[in-house]
Amino acid sequence: MAISSCGTIGGMTCAPERLIGWGYEGRSIDLLALTKATGAKTVADVRLNPISRKAGFSKRALSAALDAADVRYVHFRGLSVKH
Repeated sequence: MAISSCGTIGGMTCAPERLIGWGYEGRSIDLLALTKATGAKTVADVRLNPISRKAGFSKRALSAALDAADVRYVHFRGLSVKH
């Protein structure tokens, strides 16, 4: 999906780029390879609580793995779906 106009999201300014969405249900941390393959420079985590029982997907672990892959991690709690 292409973003035609951007602006400020959560206090951060974004540039018009591609927006790609994915979930981690049924996936492993090899999802980092997919992230790199798409050319992503930033991953926006929109989970209300960025914790997971699934290895590698808690905020701290995911952030560290993305950092090692030279991909920025940002948590946008305000964009989460509240149940």
